[in-house]
Amino acid sequence: MYKVFKNRYQDSVSLMQISAQISKLAGITQASVVMGTDNNLIQLQDAGFPDHIKASPNDLIIAVMGETEACNQALEIADQRLNSKPEESGNAGLQTIAVTSLQMAQEQNPSANLALISVPGDYAAAEAMKSLQLGMNVMLFSDNVSLQQEKQIKQRAQEKHLLVMGPDCGTAIINGIPLGFANVVQQGSIGVIGASGTGLQEVTCRIDQLGAGVSQAIGTGGHDLHEEIGGISMLFALNALAQDNNTQTIVLISKPPARSVAEKILQRAQTCGKPVVVIFLGANPDEITRFGVHSAETLADAADIAVALSEGKSRTSSHLTLSQSHIDLLEQHAHSLSCANTFAGYLPEGPFVMKASCYASSRAFLPTQIRRYTVIKS
Repeated sequence: MYKVFKNRYQDSVSLMQISAQISKLAGITQASVVMGTDNNLIQLQDAGFPDHIKASPNDLIIAVMGETEACNQALEIADQRLNSKPEESGNAGLQTIAVTSLQMAQEQNPSANLALISVPGDYAAAEAMKSLQLGMNVMLFSDNVSLQQEKQIKQRAQEKHLLVMGPDCGTAIINGIPLGFANVVQQGSIGVIGASGTGLQEVTCRIDQLGAGVSQAIGTGGHDLHEEIGGISMLFALNALAQDNNTQTIVLISKPPARSVAEKILQRAQTCGKPVVVIFLGANPDEITRFGVHSAETLADAADIAVALSEGKSRTSSHLTLSQSHIDLLEQHAHSLSCANTFAGYLPEGPFVMKASCYASSRAFLPTQIRRYTVIKS
């Protein structure tokens, strides 16, 4: 059962909150509240919803599965949430003026220097440009922004000496304030810059687990290290952290970058005056390592090295030593699986669960504490 609302945009945070609420209803087996993008329509089909849902990226879809009465109730609740107005202030006689533009928002708070933008992709680039024109840095949560538009936005930011995080930047921690989907971690002296949101979250959580803290966590958007973009945001953030007195160690994270962009960033990292830990997933560590720049092979490794360097120690990473009983259990379960592509895996202790695996044939255990283990068949 589903319902489509034409030209009804809501940001993804609001949609996930509504999805979570109606998913908890008795009799509901599956619920999804999403915008009608091509990717979302494909995901709905894969989840078993009808393949004939007619919706555009500006349309909102409520899709539910379960008992008929429960589905009707879920649609009604979601509809009410979408149409409800924010609660009025309890202060008698005080009225809040509705803000309908970036300029109005800045006029009400002239000291604001960061705009967080979450609008449909068709409008995201224009809103980012408006923010830059007003002298504000940008966190662009929106996706569906073309590489050409991203390049124009970031070149404009470069001219105005401003930072653009994004497009599709879902996480950051600026001056101790979590933005988007971020984790609450201790403040400290390690600055993290990531072109991978999940990677940035994992490293900041690992730093916190090890007893250290984060000065800034800056997302760049996943395409920043594309050859056409040239790493504009990562270079800007690297320069900013190099000048930040509260940052003593820097971590750079990215999915496989363009080779020319990676080299440009590594050259700047080498001359920034602070130790830099780099994890470019899939890159050859020997091509990364140079004076002042330390390569890491895993996200956990990057956090371990950064914490050691921030404490004035030589680069190091912790290594897990399993008890013989744990090793025997893992081998017993791994060898009992008939498929050649099976492996024993474990989940680590801590607030942010990092996926890891250990192959029984090599015992290549990653550095983390074991809380429990499970056997996974691929």
